[in-house]
Amino acid sequence: MAKKSKVAKERQRQEIVEKYAELKKELKAKGVYEVAERFIPYPFA
Repeated sequence: MAKKSKVAKERQRQEIVEKYAELKKELKAKGVYEVAERFIPYPFA
């Protein structure tokens, strides 16, 4: 079982992914990949 701190950190990462998902999608549509990838540093996002 994961520690509470690890679970909280994962939840926080997911919130960040969700927060910037729309902006990342817009940037990728415009072809600005290098900036889009910096918004979400998490690999599977």
